[in-house]
Amino acid sequence: MDVIRDRVETGGFAMEYFRFGEGERKLVILPGLSVQSVMHAAEAVAAAYAGLAEEFTIYVFDRRAQLPRSTLWRTWPGTRRRPWRPWASGRSVSSGPPREG
Repeated sequence: MDVIRDRVETGGFAMEYFRFGEGERKLVILPGLSVQSVMHAAEAVAAAYAGLAEEFTIYVFDRRAQLPRSTLWRTWPGTRRRPWRPWASGRSVSSGPPREG
């Protein structure tokens, strides 16, 4: 299975992501808070989700590049919602940290 790595820049910041699968539906995965990038584990994540790759095109977004020191942990997940909006046209399935409300 091909794993495609890319980078998106929007709203004054950049974020790396990878995608795999060829399904019509979209699955967006936002890994939990971490100090380490998930990009090094792209192939392992793709292998773990291989069973969904026919039904979904799966996007995994890394943490924001150069996260400002003043960022609070409760607002950090919101910094990852904007970059994947272009892919969220129509119905999509998402998985990730709960949104603080």
